[in-house]
Amino acid sequence: MKKFRTFGFTLVEILVVLVVIAVLIGLLFPALKGSIARAKKTTELNAIRQVGGAWAMYSIANLDRLMPGHLTTRIQERWDVAWAYPDESLVPPAPFYQEDDPNIAGPYPWRLLDRLNYRWETLIDYKNPAWNAMQVVEHAEEIATQPAFGYNGYYLGGFWETDGHFHEPKLKFSKALLQHGQVENVVARVASQITTPTNMIVFCSSFHAQPGEHRNLLDDIDGSYLAVPRILANVVQWEPRENGVEAFVDTSPPLGRYNGLPAIFFADGHVDDVQMYDLADQRMWIPKARDMGNTPAHDFSHSE
Repeated sequence: MKKFRTFGFTLVEILVVLVVIAVLIGLLFPALKGSIARAKKTTELNAIRQVGGAWAMYSIANLDRLMPGHLTTRIQERWDVAWAYPDESLVPPAPFYQEDDPNIAGPYPWRLLDRLNYRWETLIDYKNPAWNAMQVVEHAEEIATQPAFGYNGYYLGGFWETDGHFHEPKLKFSKALLQHGQVENVVARVASQITTPTNMIVFCSSFHAQPGEHRNLLDDIDGSYLAVPRILANVVQWEPRENGVEAFVDTSPPLGRYNGLPAIFFADGHVDDVQMYDLADQRMWIPKARDMGNTPAHDFSHSE
């Protein structure tokens, strides 16, 4: 009687194969993960370049004037300005300018989106939104307040509000008190006032932070329409820490999505991702930053 031998893998052989596969996956996964992160970072830098280009177009179209950082409802009404959605309906608070209406046109995004051909995905892509074109108005406030990139709007273009008595337009930090009693406007209102454009931050990936340490943040954390320097006026806002920042007040510090390095659009038009510790330099945020007495320009501050 003939015996037939069956061929197959023993349990030990199967276990060895599985171990080899696991080792290969362990070796390849970090490289694959790194490649995905680099691709996302490249996409982010391309997006911030487009936003910066729209910002430059705004300035050219407005006789060198820089886009304001924020406009209160009362200022928009006073100046009789309004912006439109793709369907040509007006962005609130226009047309009635009620104080209790959402001030969606106050932050910068809807002032630039027409120059981006309403490609709102450029601003909000980090969220991987599944909205269609018909849902943009529904998410307008989210686009306005949580874009991927914050604007250095306190010192470029400025925060515009009205004073409490005469309701006259008032530019925040236009009468800043420096050391030795000097009073000076520290806000650049026109492009020619940016004296070091290769080093001046216009847009920076940022997020809204409450007081405390923020380390190893998720890439899809909500963004902020503002990017705030380390010292705003004379209040320390944040300090860089390993793998993140420490916030001392409610603020909008830089955020390093994908590789830990914030994406930056500079006033001369170039983009880069920059170490968090480098962004602590006030000269990168404030055109008028300089040495003041014993205080180096790196730590420039002023009173309101």
